Amino acid sequence: MTKPFERPSWAYTMAASLEEFQEVLRDETVIDVEKLRDWAVHGIPQEARGEVWKYILQVAEPDQSRDAEHTRVVNKEYGMCDTDSPEFGRLVTFEVARYRPQEALFRDAETQRVFRNVLCAYLNSHDVFQFSSQFVHFCGPIIAALKMKQPKPLVEADVYSLLCRVLALAERAAMVRRLGKFMSLFRTFLPDLYQHFEDEELDPHEWAMRWMQNLLARELRLDCLLPLWDTYFAQDDGFDLHPYVCLAILSKFKEDLEELEHSELHAYLQGLPPMDMNEIIINADNFKQISNGLI
Repeated sequence: MTKPFERPSWAYTMAASLEEFQEVLRDETVIDVEKLRDWAVHGIPQEARGEVWKYILQVAEPDQSRDAEHTRVVNKEYGMCDTDSPEFGRLVTFEVARYRPQEALFRDAETQRVFRNVLCAYLNSHDVFQFSSQFVHFCGPIIAALKMKQPKPLVEADVYSLLCRVLALAERAAMVRRLGKFMSLFRTFLPDLYQHFEDEELDPHEWAMRWMQNLLARELRLDCLLPLWDTYFAQDDGFDLHPYVCLAILSKFKEDLEELEHSELHAYLQGLPPMDMNEIIINADNFKQISNGLI
């Protein structure tokens, strides 16, 4: 027996303007985090994105009477972190220097300094035994969320706190273990494209593993990635939508992909073209509803 389709609650809410976000953020008593979540799922204006992420990811204190003390504690904890790493320092510097060089923000010397310090602090404080560029690709969008179109200087403690939170959520969601489910969805909903990938001997570990593990942080342009992460962060189970987002992307570019051979496919899937993320998210939700109805 199929399950009835149940639209998520956010499907019935509307996007909010920058002014509406700023009005909530200016509240001098308690920040209405639930309202921010309801709006954020449809995307956050860049000018407010960093502040909103801090609240919806539970990094900032909504109760403004306790905000100053909370900020003091966060800064003190970060201040105790070692921002130098003899073991990983060179690797971090190398990866930071080549991260999205087309973006002026990441060519800025001060941004690169913050980037390096935060990554070294994370690596030192979390007993990381092997460096992965995944850390860079998760940290970069956080810096962009906090800094792009915003005049305030980057606060290292904010970047660090958000990075810790996002990496913890991604680990808890166990995205890598969802690879099998994603490939099953791919085979079911897009059988012709799936067969084309098989014919071209494109190993899922060459592309799909990274799509799952990095939440498309490598493959999407920032102006596509940040609104997608708005939607994920705004919901307790936001990462559950990710396999369907990947499916929606493949569906959108199906005709282009079917014309490509192995090496061309690999390159295309590593650097996706721009797309309307609202359309992708809506189609992803439709795939999810249909999939649930088939169970």
